[in-house]
Amino acid sequence: MKKEYLYTGMFIAIMTGLLVYHYLINPPTYLVDLHSSSDGIDVVVTDPPMTHKQTITWWQKSKPELVNQLTQRGISRLTGRWYIWDYGEGYKPLGKEDRICFQDKPAPNNCLDKKVVMWIEESEEGNTRFRFENAVYERNAAGKLYKPKI
Repeated sequence: MKKEYLYTGMFIAIMTGLLVYHYLINPPTYLVDLHSSSDGIDVVVTDPPMTHKQTITWWQKSKPELVNQLTQRGISRLTGRWYIWDYGEGYKPLGKEDRICFQDKPAPNNCLDKKVVMWIEESEEGNTRFRFENAVYERNAAGKLYKPKI
């Protein structure tokens, strides 16, 4: 009888730990906004994934919906560079800080603190390069992900 209580208690503790991790430590990533410019597509998100692998996985799962939203807005140039930005404390005026401003959003609150999560470059050969502040990964046309020698 005591073992049943022990197992039940352990099960509840593990499930509680998983829920806390999923929702508090590693919450879901949500799309805030999309911007298009001559430099590429800017994707603004809250709670970006914690690891490079999670970020790349999030991108692969989210890209079709992002493309769909951009197409609905009449944006047809969807190749080239994509930038994923952390929404952080939200849109702010330009100020003296290092911020990126979006021309398609009305001023004064049209800038974000420059906290790039990842930027993506797609080549004509079918390769996709994922750049982070401290790492680069590439996915070849066959779908294999690797760290290129740069």
